[in-house]
Amino acid sequence: MADTWEAKQSLPTSRVGPAGSGVIADLLYVAGGTEGVSTFVKTTRQYTPGSDSWALVADMPATTSWRDSGAAVISGKMYIANGVKDGARTKAGAYYQPDSWTAIADAITARSGACACEHGGKMYVFGGDVSGPVVTAIVEEYTPGSDTWASKTSMPTARGWTAAASDGGSYIYVIGGRTTGGGPGGALAILERYNVTGDSWATMTSMPTARSATSVAFLGGYLYVAGGRISSGDGSNKMERYDPSTDSWATMTSMATNGRGNAGFGVIGGQYLHVAGGWTTGATTLHHRYVLVDIGGWTVTAQIL
Repeated sequence: MADTWEAKQSLPTSRVGPAGSGVIADLLYVAGGTEGVSTFVKTTRQYTPGSDSWALVADMPATTSWRDSGAAVISGKMYIANGVKDGARTKAGAYYQPDSWTAIADAITARSGACACEHGGKMYVFGGDVSGPVVTAIVEEYTPGSDTWASKTSMPTARGWTAAASDGGSYIYVIGGRTTGGGPGGALAILERYNVTGDSWATMTSMPTARSATSVAFLGGYLYVAGGRISSGDGSNKMERYDPSTDSWATMTSMATNGRGNAGFGVIGGQYLHVAGGWTTGATTLHHRYVLVDIGGWTVTAQIL
């Protein structure tokens, strides 16, 4: 299967560790995070692929900043949960529906560096950093209709800055991460599969490359894992593909230019995985998309505003 990366319009300012990113109506949204190394923000950026351009939209509901949260798009709304809000780990959450933010019920556990994904109209939040270097295996489920949270079976492996993707059927796959909070060390290659209906876990074949803070998506029945950060903290340019039917991995075309983790990402048009901003050996504004020739590899687009 032929694949490539393409450059798109860069972000106007660098963005690392957003509170949330996702695609609504084929527009990519990147909310909150850190500009540069230490400027924490609450701004939300919208990317329009037709004009390859970025625009500012409604700020997040924080006093100063929100970053390092889990995020999932459900029924045209981008939900976020947890993270670091106004300088402290939080249970808080909210959803963005163009063009405003609305608070949701607090999660059960305050944490940063968790990941989230949608499955069956609910948001599942995995792992994270609960106290300095301490990471957790906690899993929580959010139901939008009732605005309620429930505890689920914990992951086999405690970790933060992992990534999750639903296959749209029975399973959520939770990929990589790291064993410590407060720093990039201890990158993991582990892949664990969550059976949503059975509320149970299975350990699958590990990734070829250990990394945290990756960008992930299911495309054409395969799980694609892009970029991330290795144990030194530098960005990885690896692109690896998991085949659920054979529990095996393949190496795909590496990311264009520098690899990066802690980026904003989302799938536009059901076939293009966009990765915007993130950390290389420093914060970046780069924006690329991955285009699979068979279904649509990576392309550079406009940089983040």
